[in-house]
Amino acid sequence: MEIHIYPDDRVEAIVTDAISEPRLKLNKEREDRTEYSRCQNDKEPK
Repeated sequence: MEIHIYPDDRVEAIVTDAISEPRLKLNKEREDRTEYSRCQNDKEPK
């Protein structure tokens, strides 16, 4: 089962036999419009 959550709050769920490519690829340099502060111990994965 795959769940796709889009920036416009639309959600799509499908049942698949295999993993598919992401339907939306986000740019790392995009503006962060998060309403919540980051965790104090938040670190980039290595």
